[in-house]
Amino acid sequence: MFHEMALIRLRNKYPILKKETFYDNNQIEWHGLLPNEMNWEEDRRYIACSIKDTKECIYIAFNTSADTLLFRLPQL
Repeated sequence: MFHEMALIRLRNKYPILKKETFYDNNQIEWHGLLPNEMNWEEDRRYIACSIKDTKECIYIAFNTSADTLLFRLPQL
């Protein structure tokens, strides 16, 4: 229940996450550990993205591996 409430609070805090349609290529950029270097061909256990609109930008990274990973943030 705690995680569900935390996700609801996060979504309410950032209106960019309330979009009801898919993001287009101008609104989302995919990343690996380095900005703009996502390799879709390899079996990776991590992914990151930047979601942006005219008012704000948010960076989200997911790591499902057992390893601690260092993600480099993209330039704004």
